[in-house]
Amino acid sequence: MSDPNSFASLLVSPRADKPRIAGSTWITLFGEGPRQLEALLETSSEFIDRAKLAYGSALLAKPALLKTITGMLRERGIEPYPGGTILEMAIRLGQVPAFYDWAQEMGFTGIEICDGVVEMTREERSGYIRMGVERGLNVTTVVQEAIRKPVIEIVPLNDRIARAKADFEAGATQAHFIYQAMARGETPADVVGPIKFEQVKRVIAEIGSERMVCEALSADDQLKYLRVFGPDISLGHIDPRTVVQLEAQRRRLGYETFWSAVWGRPHWS
Repeated sequence: MSDPNSFASLLVSPRADKPRIAGSTWITLFGEGPRQLEALLETSSEFIDRAKLAYGSALLAKPALLKTITGMLRERGIEPYPGGTILEMAIRLGQVPAFYDWAQEMGFTGIEICDGVVEMTREERSGYIRMGVERGLNVTTVVQEAIRKPVIEIVPLNDRIARAKADFEAGATQAHFIYQAMARGETPADVVGPIKFEQVKRVIAEIGSERMVCEALSADDQLKYLRVFGPDISLGHIDPRTVVQLEAQRRRLGYETFWSAVWGRPHWS
């Protein structure tokens, strides 16, 4: 009988080992406990590069439990970081140093800088990035298309590219580009259709693909990005339930990506 592992190796293309920058996968957690997280890590840890504890969920967890969760992630080579809105709350309260103290004490190794709610000058944004870097944290930033303060503001692409470049100069490693959903009424364009792809191509040309992370909330969005930009596009805000599916598509093991590989053009069904 043939070796099942040998057969799988014939079909599964290799991927760069962690730590990865290009082709990284950032998941979003919403309060999962250790048992739920362990089940996810058992099947998916090698495919996950960063994990955000989103929507303030990190603030609701008991400190000992939160330390357990961040420790589990770090042990699997996954960088845990809290959602950027927590820093915005700290800024509003004048408690920025306390935020950095808390993040490090809770076992986070990364932070996210965003300004979706509070006002932030360029100097302030760069200063928050430098504060994180000086503490040994991996700082990434969010470069949004729409900012909700107080009425939705559509940010021109040139401004977003300039913001990302300034973030990198201050010490950020990557910028997460978020394209808002038309269903929420925040932008007249579609989520990841042709208009957005042209914008992504422009950003990649300006800052490099390894420094850009694209939001891909659904498996369909993920597949669209992979079709256009290939398996080494970094994707964020990934639902943990789709991690293995995403990795399979990166390696052209899904029906759609296999079809595309055989016929040399996208499968659009």
